[in-house]
Amino acid sequence: MTAPIKLYAIEIQPRDFALTGFKLDNGFEYSGILLFDTPEKAQCSINEDIAAAIESRDEEGLDSDDEDYTSDDEIRDDHGSVAQVLIHADGQIFNDVGHSLAGYIGRSEGKTSHDVERHIGEYFKYAVKIAASKERTNDSDCLQP
Repeated sequence: MTAPIKLYAIEIQPRDFALTGFKLDNGFEYSGILLFDTPEKAQCSINEDIAAAIESRDEEGLDSDDEDYTSDDEIRDDHGSVAQVLIHADGQIFNDVGHSLAGYIGRSEGKTSHDVERHIGEYFKYAVKIAASKERTNDSDCLQP
């Protein structure tokens, strides 16, 4: 039996996660929860998104009294926090207290729990391979497994 892998996600709201999509090295088109191998990498991604949102807001030239103005704190709140998850070889995904997340992720993506588990299972194989080779690839300074 293969041990689960501890990874980290960006939880925007309770049980509502940042999503992604990309082609795994085996050709599978993964779409699902955005996962990182360390909490620091997940936080780095959040920080990059916050910095981009603040820059975009500042480029608009809105005054802080304008009703469309968003404060730095509001921007930070909108970008969520780091959440630990466990993924299993069979595609199951759980939060840090043991609750299954497949249904929640599926609702966010318009997929069934089974579809989510199929994608997580493929991602599990990918993560195991990456961990074994110690390779990291991504366009961001915050590397995904």
